[in-house]
Amino acid sequence: MKHEKNLQDAELALEKSKAKYEAHSEDWERTILQKNNDPLHKPKKGLFNQSKTPQQVGRVAGGEGRWMDGDIAGENGVIFLERQEEDARMKAAVSNENYKSQLMATNQARHDYFQVHLPKILSLLKETGDECTVALRYHLSRYAYVFEQAVVADGYALDNDDGVGLRSLAERINKDVDLKDYVRSYGGRVGRVHGGEIPYKEYNMSSSAQNVINLRPLFGVDLALQMERDNEEIPTILIKCSQAVEQYGLNTQGIYRISGTNTQIQKLRSLIDRGVENVDLNTDEYISDINNVTSIVKLWFRELPDPLFPKSMYNEFIRAAKIDDYARRVNELHASVNKLPDPNYATLKYLMCHLDKVQVNQRHNKMGVANLAIVFGPTLMGGDQGAATGVPSDTSKLADMHWQVKVVETILENYRLIFEPDDE
Repeated sequence: MKHEKNLQDAELALEKSKAKYEAHSEDWERTILQKNNDPLHKPKKGLFNQSKTPQQVGRVAGGEGRWMDGDIAGENGVIFLERQEEDARMKAAVSNENYKSQLMATNQARHDYFQVHLPKILSLLKETGDECTVALRYHLSRYAYVFEQAVVADGYALDNDDGVGLRSLAERINKDVDLKDYVRSYGGRVGRVHGGEIPYKEYNMSSSAQNVINLRPLFGVDLALQMERDNEEIPTILIKCSQAVEQYGLNTQGIYRISGTNTQIQKLRSLIDRGVENVDLNTDEYISDINNVTSIVKLWFRELPDPLFPKSMYNEFIRAAKIDDYARRVNELHASVNKLPDPNYATLKYLMCHLDKVQVNQRHNKMGVANLAIVFGPTLMGGDQGAATGVPSDTSKLADMHWQVKVVETILENYRLIFEPDDE
């Protein structure tokens, strides 16, 4: 039957597209795990040298296919892995769309077959069966009548008083009951056929791959949103980095002024975005160069969409910094700090407490209040960000840099007066 053949072809095509979707999804999952150095993942032969791990493998630029240790290959291996993951992701996305498209086409074919063509065919078959039954009853009756006339001379009763004659048997034929009995017996032999739509079944990735994809980013996310999302009073990233600096870097000369290594900073940023609570800063990798940790702190503050000193209060803080009378300037800045939103106030208080501990050790680290203010003034007030509506232009901000530094310097100098911290 043509319609049944079309349905079988559609379901076969669906199985093929589903298998292709699952295969490409598995390839994507494998490249994700290889890219992020999953310790439980064993790469397949051909993608990496079997004797090396993804950290140790990279493609050398211009090397015509040669593989070298990751220490030599550098960022080329990372670019190769990112390209592999992007290609696998695109193939998985295309096969997923093909799978969904074929699924829709198959469900439409099933709907047409079970809801339109099959009922119509069955209806026509039943009508034909009914006509055959009526005709059969008519001809049997005529046959019985003719036969009775033929054999009446022999005294043969076709319709006797007991109701078991041929005519009575023909008249007792019930087409509806016979049809129901046949359908019921046929259904018992072949089983029940499901005529509904085939549901969409999404490919389920492993938990390791999900952890890579489902990030909980901290960089570039509004301070209030991330603190509400993570249910925190103080951002965990600031607490962890400050504790590491206080434990290992208070005596490091130029702390916060000297930047770390860009590749290490980006690696630490990626780890923090995947889950800051799982990052351990007490390892030799970070202790050996504490400037990577301090650079992360500055990068996090710098990428806040709205700076720690909000754009809406920028002019208020600058006006207070321009007051010549020191006591009045402190009072105005104190009042402005008290107007800060709760997340900004709590974060600023914790940061000032930390920087106060840093400047106490300035004999060793050479980072007094003035030097720390030069580092954090533009960072905390958005002086190193682009202009926004209602905020001074970049040229104006550059001219205000002296006053941005003055804001942070005055607040840090009067940290205990403004925030009234508990004895530590």
